[in-house]
Amino acid sequence: MNCPSSPANLTAALPTKLRSSAAGGLFAFLFVFGFALNAQAQTNAYWDANGINSGTGGNGTFSSSGVLWATNPAGASAALGGPAGDALFAITNGANLVWTNNSSGTYALNFGGTPGLVKQGGSYSTYSINFLTSGYTWYVDGSNSRTITTTNGVNIGTNAVTVANGTNAATSGVNSFTFAAVSPRNNFTNTNSFTTTNSGAIITGLNGASLTLKNDAVYVAGINSFAFYVSSGSVDAVVTNFTTNNSIVTTNKVTNSVISTISSNLAINVEIGAGSRIFLGTQSSQGAEIDAR
Repeated sequence: MNCPSSPANLTAALPTKLRSSAAGGLFAFLFVFGFALNAQAQTNAYWDANGINSGTGGNGTFSSSGVLWATNPAGASAALGGPAGDALFAITNGANLVWTNNSSGTYALNFGGTPGLVKQGGSYSTYSINFLTSGYTWYVDGSNSRTITTTNGVNIGTNAVTVANGTNAATSGVNSFTFAAVSPRNNFTNTNSFTTTNSGAIITGLNGASLTLKNDAVYVAGINSFAFYVSSGSVDAVVTNFTTNNSIVTTNKVTNSVISTISSNLAINVEIGAGSRIFLGTQSSQGAEIDAR
């Protein structure tokens, strides 16, 4: 008895009437299966502003021009040419699930080794951001708003991390961090469209972890201010499904609504200078402020 051993033989062995629909169904299965695998894949990248010196970590600006990342957790061994061969490379901003060697959507970004001052030089979408050691200060200055969008959150572990308005009052401006989340785009349906709602912590930490919000600049409306926002929103994905009929193709829209929070076991501290404020909530609706008055 001959048994078909490949997708082509499998469909060839079927009656003609069923052959076309089976091929379409198989294609749809492989498409969905491959899409789901891609949605879960990511590569670890390690902040290596120390360059080819021993270890990772250090001070630097996280931007598309910064050749400050390595895929080796022990640090880079070559100054250029990454991500292959343990060499340093730059990570450009690419939306989640954009799969290229230098796209931020490809990576889980890890800050470990020697803690340093990390200036956020642009907005980024990435799989996750993980702090592997205590003592990092993550800041923005010069009148800039930065949005950090992740699939799997900002994870502090058991560490202490500071999010700041510049490194001192002289580098302040109208600055903000916004932390946003999207769901993995691997939900599928046979209907034309549907919506799912996912609740989850966008910034997480284990017991003993702490997040410090810091602003030393005197508040002046439109000149000096600092905000720490979380953003709840949604992302749409369009998925094409092949039906069992010979020539019918349906296109389905999937909307994932994401509710962003900060995990309750993360201790939040405040370092605020005289006359300073830190705005909280979302950019569209400020929910509260921390005021030094």
